Amino acid sequence: MRRRMSALLSTTMANMETIVRDIKAKYPDKAILVGGAPLSADFCAQIGASFYSPNPQGAVEFLNKIIAEHGSRDGDKNKITS
Repeated sequence: MRRRMSALLSTTMANMETIVRDIKAKYPDKAILVGGAPLSADFCAQIGASFYSPNPQGAVEFLNKIIAEHGSRDGDKNKITS
């Protein structure tokens, strides 16, 4: 299971670092994706998330790359489409 968060307003960014930390504590081997208009790659790194995309297609491409590199337990049915 992949965890992801999106921010539409800068006010939602305030708790993201805490949320990322809590997710990583419970699921240390999972990728955490963040995105949304007010976010940036720098903010992603600052809060400890795994990947930032300014749009959903970038997140889909990242997840498909992970599946291609690491394989999938269920074959192609885990491929993500936009």
